[in-house]
Amino acid sequence: MHTPIRESFHRQNCDRRGLLLTGLTTTISLAGCHTLAVPAMQAESSFPGVGHRYLATFPTFRAELHFESTSALTWYLLNPDGSKARSERVEIAVQPLAYLIFLVTWQEANNTTVVQIEDFAQKVIFANVTRVNGTFLRSKGTFVELK
Repeated sequence: MHTPIRESFHRQNCDRRGLLLTGLTTTISLAGCHTLAVPAMQAESSFPGVGHRYLATFPTFRAELHFESTSALTWYLLNPDGSKARSERVEIAVQPLAYLIFLVTWQEANNTTVVQIEDFAQKVIFANVTRVNGTFLRSKGTFVELK
């Protein structure tokens, strides 16, 4: 039996594909309002970033992101000339939010926390960073795959 929230979601999105995270399973809404529940781990393993490198460009900085798996990322902060200024390998958590949209979170060695929403269809990334000194950065950028 659907909850009112899920019923509303399915009524409004019957003609589009999308994902709705519901506890331990992900409900996939397909054309014609048919649904298929898949385990959350199966949805997580379909994260398109795994094994790829991306250049993320924000208004005030650029970074290279190398997704080694759904649990490991190496990021590189880039200098204006494109050289690598610093890097860190971090443990990440990946959660699917919608079709090709993922929440990616991590904490760095210095306790900086990063929360990103990555839209692989539109190639848009929203980054929210809480620095160790308490300052907070919100930034919207784009990303492209590096070959």
